[in-house]
Amino acid sequence: MTLFSQPGIFNALDVTFAGGMSTADTAGINNALALQATIDAAQASDNPNGAIVLIPSFSLDSSSAPQYGAYPIAFSTGTTAINIPNAGGATPILICGTGEGAELLMLSGDGTILFNVESDSVSFQDLTVRYDRSTSGMGTAFSFSSASGLGPANCNLFRIAIFNCQNPVYLGGTQHSRLLECYIDYGDASLSFTMSAAVQIVGGCEDTVISQSILFWSASTPIAPNYGVLIDGASNVKMSDTQVSGFGTCIQIQGTSSKTTGVRVTGCDFYGSKGHDSHGPASSCAVINPSVSDICFMSCHFEAEKHYAGTSPGIAIGMYGGTNSQIDTVRLISCGLTGGSGMTGSDSYGLQIGVGQNIQVLGGHYSGNGATAGIAIVGGATQVQIIGANCIGLEYEDKSTPLYQLYGIFVTNGTRIQIVGVTCSGNGLPGDPGSPGYGIYVDGTDSTVSDVRIIGAVCTGPLGDTDIAQQTGIYVNDAQGVLVKDCNLSGSTGDSGSGSGCGIYLVDVSDVTVKACDLNGNVTGLGIDTGSTRVFVRDCNAAGY
Repeated sequence: MTLFSQPGIFNALDVTFAGGMSTADTAGINNALALQATIDAAQASDNPNGAIVLIPSFSLDSSSAPQYGAYPIAFSTGTTAINIPNAGGATPILICGTGEGAELLMLSGDGTILFNVESDSVSFQDLTVRYDRSTSGMGTAFSFSSASGLGPANCNLFRIAIFNCQNPVYLGGTQHSRLLECYIDYGDASLSFTMSAAVQIVGGCEDTVISQSILFWSASTPIAPNYGVLIDGASNVKMSDTQVSGFGTCIQIQGTSSKTTGVRVTGCDFYGSKGHDSHGPASSCAVINPSVSDICFMSCHFEAEKHYAGTSPGIAIGMYGGTNSQIDTVRLISCGLTGGSGMTGSDSYGLQIGVGQNIQVLGGHYSGNGATAGIAIVGGATQVQIIGANCIGLEYEDKSTPLYQLYGIFVTNGTRIQIVGVTCSGNGLPGDPGSPGYGIYVDGTDSTVSDVRIIGAVCTGPLGDTDIAQQTGIYVNDAQGVLVKDCNLSGSTGDSGSGSGCGIYLVDVSDVTVKACDLNGNVTGLGIDTGSTRVFVRDCNAAGY
């Protein structure tokens, strides 16, 4: 029988098997067996107040001299090194190191798991896990799930660092799990494996929290699919004060096997991969797919491809199939997106909305998204509100590099759209000859655009001391039931093309009302082209022409 250091604390160096854990065990099998025996003893202690499994940051040799380094962990049988089964009323366990120096080195084969947790109330703290890149295969560092379906409850990761592991954290059907102050790093430039996600929250998870963590990919070749956080079939997920950088998709929210609902993301930063030729396509900061409801991003920063060379939207809502009812109630409140990818091979925008309903963009800024738009509605979404957003063209991603975009807001397919109190000035691309832009561009030529309300928008011409010529304030083509009211549409200098130099330009529209707008200071205040019927212009300032 092993005599541990003191009641309630189970030191993995005290296990009598093979002398306990040792950094000198290069094969790693004895370390795995010793750690398993320590956890088994803690779990069987029947202490209702919990037990601690301690992994010191160094071991001792036969003369009690310190031996520093990582503890190699190998897999003696099967594909799991350490199993923590659901024993029914088992002792709550805290498995902890003495800081980041307490490191476990995974010596992995294909499909292996370092910790397979099925028991409730198992927490890990102050540990580093590193995947040995010299071994082949794929591994998972922490798997919290149960073969019986419902996963464990009240399991946590506190101050855990994980390096170069293909699938670091898997939460399958868990309840009340937390990741606090964790660090996941794919920093090895030689990584070329196909991985799923740094953190997976799937299979009916409930009440999951991620806070104050960093998920980082910097390898030279992001392999798709490549996600920072994947939420699929989960409810009540809260993510806050976390940074996710460099993944193919920083965060993806969907419901494939069951619906995902109640996701709150607050104060997080999402930085996409840069999409150079050798790195594959530019990434999306966030993707929302069916079937989901009640999704909210608040005070988040999204920064996608810097030089608009890729083909993926910075934020994609309902762009990859589904129906409006399958994406219900999505809110972006006081968020910002810049550096969205451009149109090279396909039409992609900063924030791109396909299908969905009850979608709200409240405040925030969507600028500097390249040869494309700050916000685009392109897939037939309904009940979309854009209120108080700043969609000016110019944005400084850093203090010296100006970024531009061609459209402030771009609509080609959608109904019941409200655009209220937005600023869409100074859009267009620089250069010779450059590309004069549009403040708000509405075109239902190839689909249906109807019931659009544009109220209190500011879509003026050149911005500051830039040479950007915004061609048209508001452009509306082949749309029905449009109200433009109380808008400032001055300063469109024009260049070439339809509606050049117009404050507002209408073509092939019906049932359109323009009321109480400022149309002076343009080349042309209001242009009405062929095919337009039932157009009403009231109480506008069109002086000076």
